[in-house]
Amino acid sequence: MIFVLLVGVGWIVVTGLMARHQADQMRRELGQLRSALLHGDSARASDLEASMRQQASRARSLTAGPAWWTATKIPYLGDAATTARGATAVVDELANDVLPKAVSARSFLKPADLRLSSDQVDVARIQQAALPLTAASTQSDALLARANALPGHTWLGIVNSSRSDLISSATSVVDQIHQLAAVTAWLPNALGADRPRHYLVVFQTDSESRGLGGLPGSWALLAARNGKLKFTRFGADTDIRRITVHPGLTKHYRHEYKLLFHHHYRPYRSWANSDPSPHFPVAAKIWMAMWQKRYGIHLNGALTTDPVALRFMLPTTGKITLSDGMVINARNVAPFFEHQIYLKFASAGTAVRKQYQQDAAKAVAERILSSGAKSLPGLTRGVRQAINNRRLMIFTRNRAIERVLLSHRVGGALPKVTNPFVAVTMNMVRAGKMGYYLRRSITYDRPSCGATTSTVTMKIHNTAPSEGLNQRIAGSYAYGPLSGSTIVVPALYATYGSTPVSVSYDGKHRVFRYKHERHHPVMMGPRLFLHPGQTRTVVFTVKEPPATGRFMTIRQPGVGPLKQTVNMPNCGG
Repeated sequence: MIFVLLVGVGWIVVTGLMARHQADQMRRELGQLRSALLHGDSARASDLEASMRQQASRARSLTAGPAWWTATKIPYLGDAATTARGATAVVDELANDVLPKAVSARSFLKPADLRLSSDQVDVARIQQAALPLTAASTQSDALLARANALPGHTWLGIVNSSRSDLISSATSVVDQIHQLAAVTAWLPNALGADRPRHYLVVFQTDSESRGLGGLPGSWALLAARNGKLKFTRFGADTDIRRITVHPGLTKHYRHEYKLLFHHHYRPYRSWANSDPSPHFPVAAKIWMAMWQKRYGIHLNGALTTDPVALRFMLPTTGKITLSDGMVINARNVAPFFEHQIYLKFASAGTAVRKQYQQDAAKAVAERILSSGAKSLPGLTRGVRQAINNRRLMIFTRNRAIERVLLSHRVGGALPKVTNPFVAVTMNMVRAGKMGYYLRRSITYDRPSCGATTSTVTMKIHNTAPSEGLNQRIAGSYAYGPLSGSTIVVPALYATYGSTPVSVSYDGKHRVFRYKHERHHPVMMGPRLFLHPGQTRTVVFTVKEPPATGRFMTIRQPGVGPLKQTVNMPNCGG
């Protein structure tokens, strides 16, 4: 009897270790599969899925014998066997039932196969992908629930950690499946499968800084019908003037926004000052409300981008020649829209410049929209880079999809998190396009993971020349001794629960405003004057609560890159 017991225990130990090896390998491949699904690499996803099926089946067979069944019935000691056995069953069903559906659905979404023509997407293929993804999404929820129900605090630590790792890895893949399912369910309608849809595309000018990135300048109306995309109208910021709106915000957020921005920017009344916050959905709602009030056409959503994002996308679409012979390519598109166009039309009227700017934006937008299948892989990489840099953001009225977008960078959210958090923004004053000359860096210093006093140091350097700037670029300071000077208003969005201590400019304490937006304390300094060649140092000091998780941030886009340094211990997460 003792011999049989020892053999049984030995069998459980050996097969358990073998099953754990198989499960560990599969968990690593789960992360790789998530990446392959995200980037549309169907071949890699298929290879990983086949490998994982074999490993999962092997792991389950190793824990499916009578010795394991018996072990699960032993009081207290059996919890570890129950968890190990249950985890391998979950892994097996995930690999053999759920993932094949997701991978097969992803094969319908190859960019090259989705294009019916240069300006039309095959919505039928997207609908084909939606069915298996919806089924996979439902099944994966049930499997995660089973995994979470397994004992997590058994006597065997290695089993507990394996369960935790499995749940973490599976959750990331399941989240990806959920998002693909939601997007494919929504996208056909968004592309006008059932009726025409209209979207406002707003081009920001980063050389005139706003909290979201830049001044909302030119705009376009993008129409979608049965997968066919077409820009039907282009315009400028001057087309939308003297319009007051009341966008659909919650009472609480409307109050927050009013306290922060109403006095200085009047965002509900001024298109040019409608995005002082880094939270994109509010700007999108304001833009849509203003545009609809001006033109009377219902909008289904809004997108925003900037010239630097165009730089990411143009390498694969080729150069664009304008009517006057001007050639725009990936190398010069950003300086052209951010600076050179204001030099080119220095002596012309504003209306002439804006019309040329509008025609140039139209030519670039239509080239990107009509890019051929060969350009799609590179264009997709460019779009992804633009999203990662907060230079391409999307808002939709569809609440279910908007929740998905807000969980990713493409939604442009100021996230509601309790993690250590830093976001520093600056809004420019006195118009002009002096942001082209500003260079920024940020350093976050947090000495410990416990409650502590932290500092955020922002350095801004003005590289502008002291003479030779026209009024369109230099704004109110185009002439005289202040030429090349500019004014910005810096603000810090701090960790939830933080208490502000001080704001200093070049070592001198200054009076600051203190409000909240989306749970984050906001410290807004007074106006900061920058002369040509001058570097100013702004230091925000805050008392932070104990850290809960990893550091998080969002970076305000600008003409130049924002350099950010983080000095803090590893606080988990």
